[in-house]
Amino acid sequence: MPHLTNICFEHIDGENLLLRLKDVAVSTGSGLYSALFCPPMSSKPYILPTTKPQASLRFSLGRFTTEQEIDYAIGHIKEVVGEILGLQ
Repeated sequence: MPHLTNICFEHIDGENLLLRLKDVAVSTGSGLYSALFCPPMSSKPYILPTTKPQASLRFSLGRFTTEQEIDYAIGHIKEVVGEILGLQ
């Protein structure tokens, strides 16, 4: 689906990142398998290690998502990832 993407943040726990994000609506893992601790079927074709799905966030764009909202989300996520990794 062109409006969905799943981004893996290496060396970061997805749940920790999710809890630190403010005003950004994202979720961890696959939409169908987010409650499971095993890798979703959607990640298997990419041969991800089993720890990768827990380190990823799923982003969805809606028809009313604005460019400003996307820019805010990118900046905020970069800031939080930097804090988690001790870069800021």
